[in-house]
Amino acid sequence: MSKVKIAVIVKKEFLSSKAYTTHRQKVTYHDEDLFLSKSDQAAISLAVSLKQDGQVDLFSFEKGIVGERVLREGLSYGADTATLFTGIDPDDPMNSGQIAQVLAKQLKGQGYDLVLTGANCESANFAARLANSLSYNFYDQVSYFDANKSFESQLDRGSLTGTATLPAILTITEEAKNPKLPSFLALEAAQKVEINKIDIKPSNQEVSEIIADKRKGKKLIWNLDDEPDAVEKLVEALKQDGILK
Repeated sequence: MSKVKIAVIVKKEFLSSKAYTTHRQKVTYHDEDLFLSKSDQAAISLAVSLKQDGQVDLFSFEKGIVGERVLREGLSYGADTATLFTGIDPDDPMNSGQIAQVLAKQLKGQGYDLVLTGANCESANFAARLANSLSYNFYDQVSYFDANKSFESQLDRGSLTGTATLPAILTITEEAKNPKLPSFLALEAAQKVEINKIDIKPSNQEVSEIIADKRKGKKLIWNLDDEPDAVEKLVEALKQDGILK
């Protein structure tokens, strides 16, 4: 591949135990402990290695200072431009469809060969919607991709290898590319790049709220010596809790 145009959708990292706290069933995120996700670092590094004389454009829906932080961190890895969408909450799972629609409108007709995003628990659903909107091919959990379009995707059991057909959307795992730490000069240059901002009008749909589930399950104890049907009772209780079907 030569002169490849690549878009990378970047997100914050949730894995740190300091990234959020719960109080009275409300989840609060701490901006100072939220940074570019490791899988997105790999996605950007892969994109930069593939672009040749092309271009790598970053896009993010993260809010406020977190959005600017993940974009500038991504720029320091060698990306060319950064765009921040504002006015829509990326932490609200109800907004996944709207975010995919907004991105599809932004990317459509722009000639992107690849659209990458770091793989996480939400990425497959979002990326599949985006691929459908753009009529792109979709490859999930990609742990290897090269300039010949050879890829490897991780499955629950084993892996899938082949040659990708472009244009395509890929969710990228951490293993796809080991990013090199940006130099001081690269970090400094990233701070000077102007970030494009696009304000999105909020939809009329109801806003969902993320809360901590503090319900306590009922404790049940059976004695096999006193209750011969204890196993049947256990199975029935697990079915009621949705653990067994």
